[in-house]
Amino acid sequence: LSQRDYSSASRRAWPSGRRVLVSFDVQLNGRASDCRVVQSSGVTSIDAETCRLVTTRLRFRPARDRTGRPVV
Repeated sequence: LSQRDYSSASRRAWPSGRRVLVSFDVQLNGRASDCRVVQSSGVTSIDAETCRLVTTRLRFRPARDRTGRPVV
């Protein structure tokens, strides 16, 4: 994600030098779920928007087990 992905209100409110770190699961279909904030920006609305963006916009390749089948 980049700053352009965030709303203009979030970009204006973003504390200088701060970032948001999140953790999430990747489902079999490549979508993120169960997003959790690991390091907050210090602004709750920005943290929430980050998880919303991760779960609605991003797609990933799921992990695979030893036999090559996708796993969560």
